[in-house]
Amino acid sequence: MESLSSAPVQSLSISHGAPIEANPDRLVSLAGALLRAAERSPNKGIRYLNADGTDTRQTYPQLVENSARWLGGLRAAGMKAGDKLIFQLDRNEEFVTAFWACMMGGIVPVPISIPPGYDEPHGILAKLQNAWAMLGNPPVLVSDAMVTPVERFGQRQSLSG
Repeated sequence: MESLSSAPVQSLSISHGAPIEANPDRLVSLAGALLRAAERSPNKGIRYLNADGTDTRQTYPQLVENSARWLGGLRAAGMKAGDKLIFQLDRNEEFVTAFWACMMGGIVPVPISIPPGYDEPHGILAKLQNAWAMLGNPPVLVSDAMVTPVERFGQRQSLSG
C-alpha cells in the first residue's frame, strides 16, 4: 500500500464562474420539496397499493398535515433533530408519512426490512437487533399490529427500552 506522503502530487481543480446568487425557488431540504409540492400541486399526491389489493390516495397537503401530526407525536415522545428512529412499518402509507415526519423534524430515519415473524430466528431480526445496538438503542417505530410481537422479541433478546 502506498503512503500518502509518497503519492504523486496532482494539480488542484479550479472552478470559474460567477458567485451563486440567492434564489428563493431553490430547495434547501427534502422537507422544503414536500412543502413546495403541497403548495404548487395541491391535487397531486401519492397512491398506495394496499395488501388487500385496494388502493388509497394521499394528496401532498394531506401528507404534510399527517407528517406534521406524526412529528408532533415523535417530539412528544422526546425525539429531537439528529436522533435516529428505526422503522418497522408494514404499511406504505405509514412508512412514507413517518419518513416525511423525520425529514420535517431533522430526525434520521433508519428503515429495516420487516421480518416474516418475530418469534423464530431470522437474518432480518439479527439485522434489526444489530442496528439497534450499533445506533445506541434508538426508539423503534412500529405499526399497530406489530407492537406486541416486537415487544416480545425485545424481551426475549433482553433489549431494554
